[in-house]
Amino acid sequence: MLNDSEVSVKPVAIHDGTANEGLVALDVNSQKITLRDGVFNRGSACIASQASQALATIETQVVRFLTEFRSGQVYIEGYTDNLPVTRPVTNFESFCTVYDDNFTLSAARAREARKFIVGDLAQAFARRVIVAGYGDSQPIPGVAPEDARQRRIEVRFVLPEK
Repeated sequence: MLNDSEVSVKPVAIHDGTANEGLVALDVNSQKITLRDGVFNRGSACIASQASQALATIETQVVRFLTEFRSGQVYIEGYTDNLPVTRPVTNFESFCTVYDDNFTLSAARAREARKFIVGDLAQAFARRVIVAGYGDSQPIPGVAPEDARQRRIEVRFVLPEK
């Protein structure tokens, strides 16, 4: 776990009164940024147009972290609520993925966020940005499993143990 003196990643306020309001939450204690469900189109891995500014802000933080901490890694992790997928989604063009369960959707959303955040990063940086999809297997404690707040992407900044 990182402590405040080790991390120089400076969070930028997302609460700017625009469409980005509420899309991103920062948790300094656990060194993570959470992208809320509104970052993606409903039932889709496509990034919503109003989320571009929020993701660009996160991209800046990721670049700063990877530049400053040469052994640091960034994990982009996808989560869903526990509402089951009732029919497979096969239209990649409309949904930016194909999926038949929540694990696949959560991984696809994490992948799309990674693609946006990594953008034009050098390969040496990009390979330190890792994707995982957890579906509904790790709900937020104290929040109903079907609640929309369970649908999220978490970006974690990690340094190896010394």
